[in-house]
Amino acid sequence: MAVGFVEVALRLLRPYESLPRFRWIASRRLHHVNPPSLRMFSGYVGGVPVVVETNEDGFRTRHTRASFASQGVRVAVLGDSFAFGAGVNEPDAFPARLEGELQRRLDSRDVAVLNAGVISYSPLLERLQVADVLAGYRPTLVVMLLDATDIGDDFIYAQKAERGALPPVFPLEGETQVRHYGAVHELTRPALRWMGERLFYPIELLRKASGQAPALGPNYYLNYVTFEGQQENRFFIYRHPLERTAPYFEETYRHIEAAAAASQAAGARFVLVVSPRYHHWNPRECPYDWQRGAYRIDEPYQFELFRFFEQKRASAPFPILDLLPFFRRTQESPLVFPNDPHWNPQGHAFVARTLADSLVESRLLAE
Repeated sequence: MAVGFVEVALRLLRPYESLPRFRWIASRRLHHVNPPSLRMFSGYVGGVPVVVETNEDGFRTRHTRASFASQGVRVAVLGDSFAFGAGVNEPDAFPARLEGELQRRLDSRDVAVLNAGVISYSPLLERLQVADVLAGYRPTLVVMLLDATDIGDDFIYAQKAERGALPPVFPLEGETQVRHYGAVHELTRPALRWMGERLFYPIELLRKASGQAPALGPNYYLNYVTFEGQQENRFFIYRHPLERTAPYFEETYRHIEAAAAASQAAGARFVLVVSPRYHHWNPRECPYDWQRGAYRIDEPYQFELFRFFEQKRASAPFPILDLLPFFRRTQESPLVFPNDPHWNPQGHAFVARTLADSLVESRLLAE
């Protein structure tokens, strides 16, 4: 009776915390995906509760597969946490805002934008996503948002994939689901997980002392890139010249080409959007960046990302849009959170307007 009373009280007094906590689920086909058809709590950002609601395929969107396919202009956005909208609610994320911007510019309600972003995705997973899930939505245009972490992430996911399997599969991931046992369990689950991680920590110390490489574990931020025989984190491309990191860039570019080919096979045009991080245009935007330990804001080769794709622009079989010049020109600030490099609602609105202008001017939206 006491547990039942507490359960009811928590649901009334702490409605957001009583929801299942947003978290990934493992997938043999796509490594990890968002849980489908679920309403989840993702924490408070600046005192605002962030809720994640997904459709039948786990996409953070108001569109079902059927409602999206019924529209005339159908834009699908691929990407990682920047596309997903980490730290903001779905209406504030740029895919949702892009839909409204395009409807106004085209003077038509027959336009839909699908947010297919998944936190920590990269082109290797996105090419699989297009062929495995997104083709069923029949998009007319696929927009891939590329982030600076994608080069390293592609290497990490390639190491996790089963050797020789085409298309890649991730047998160690299995198939999991979000289990929600009520508000009491949800509020105590983080503490139980915290205790488990601390208990496991001595084993990690022993592994490190014995010279063993850290395992490619479930914690995304504990995964490493091997660069020239040395362990690096996902931002290694900031610290080495393009002449040495080019093979990693080329591998990611091959995945992008495959995603473009899969999009075209599904009847869609394809455009690549190269996205900067705040330190590329204004290092003062995020003074308390929690990722600052993974990179400095003045790394010597942090602009090689843009140089590589500028070199590819002339020969690429699809348009490449670099957002860095637009961020450098704008007077709007701040566009990211003070303690997190992800775009805040103002940043998402800016990206939506910029993309809407570019897509309309380039005539990529024709049915």
